[in-house]
Amino acid sequence: MLRKLHTTILLSSLSLNVSYVKADDFFSINPPKNPFSIGVGFGAVEGLMFESSVRVNKKLNLRFQHAQGLKYKKYDRYEEFDYRYYTDGSMTSFIFDFHPLENGFFLSAGYVRNNFKVKGDSMIPEGTTRNLGTLNLIGIPLISANATATNDLTLDAKVRWKEFGPRIATGWLFEFNDHFSLRMEVGALIFGDPELSIVTNGEVDGTDVNQIDAVNEERDEQQDNFDGEADKYDLLPIFNFGMNYRF
Repeated sequence: MLRKLHTTILLSSLSLNVSYVKADDFFSINPPKNPFSIGVGFGAVEGLMFESSVRVNKKLNLRFQHAQGLKYKKYDRYEEFDYRYYTDGSMTSFIFDFHPLENGFFLSAGYVRNNFKVKGDSMIPEGTTRNLGTLNLIGIPLISANATATNDLTLDAKVRWKEFGPRIATGWLFEFNDHFSLRMEVGALIFGDPELSIVTNGEVDGTDVNQIDAVNEERDEQQDNFDGEADKYDLLPIFNFGMNYRF
């Protein structure tokens, strides 16, 4: 009986010691030889990225990252009007990297201050006249309807996500030596459904464009169409790679 009790106590003690070592290994401040690093990278949405990090211990790494946002611009034409679409804004993140196997594989979670957005704009200069159609009777034009911009007509649209949101990712850190490493990461930025805002200004035949029913109806229709599909874009992809120098 005493021998069995002694064995039970011994096993319990070993179990507690193992648990203590594991917990102590994760929470202890035991940085490697070169704990600090700086890096540069590029992401599918983040664009050009700059970061600094500190390796707390074998399992925990802290990162501060600033991404300039992907720079993209496109020009399009609808009927005789020119439109421009482009991205704008940056992202700043604070990230925890967890290395469960004490090797290059890591899981990361963080929080992002987001200012990334997609914009579009167009302008019709003052004096532009557009023919709205002609009423013909047996080939003879009777009434010709025209609309003239009596002030510059502008349209500004903006798609933006929440200002703050979490990020989750996984990846691998390839360490070439004590100083240089290559990092690859995939995951998601979670900002929720984006919102579309459309602003129009100007005058047509002396009337404020925002008081014209056809303009307001078209704007509302575009807004409703976007809102109906906004949930498809609540997650933005993380796919990036970068080079770090540890010192």
